[in-house]
Amino acid sequence: GLVLTILEVIDGELDNGTSSALRWEVIQLGFEILGAEYTDYSDTEFTFPDIGDGSGVYDDTSDMIQTAYDLGIITGYPDGSFGPFNTVNRAEMFKIITLFDSVFSQVEGAV
Repeated sequence: GLVLTILEVIDGELDNGTSSALRWEVIQLGFEILGAEYTDYSDTEFTFPDIGDGSGVYDDTSDMIQTAYDLGIITGYPDGSFGPFNTVNRAEMFKIITLFDSVFSQVEGAV
């Protein structure tokens, strides 16, 4: 299915030789693989203080993270951060990608 295909692509995209990825990588790949649109938040403050200007996360990727949050695909940590450079194991990747698939399947199926 789609979820397994996405996980295989993520595994192929990772260059660190482990079965984990960074949180921002999983979000970015989810949008790119699904060809999903995301919101441009250039004039808006992000929910998470550790994305956006000066965070080391590219603007488009910050927009993807905020869009994923707004769609209920991801949540942050109790301290209000997203942790874009924290690692995600395969179980967490599976959960995020499954939520991507669920959310965007509903959007595509809407009439």
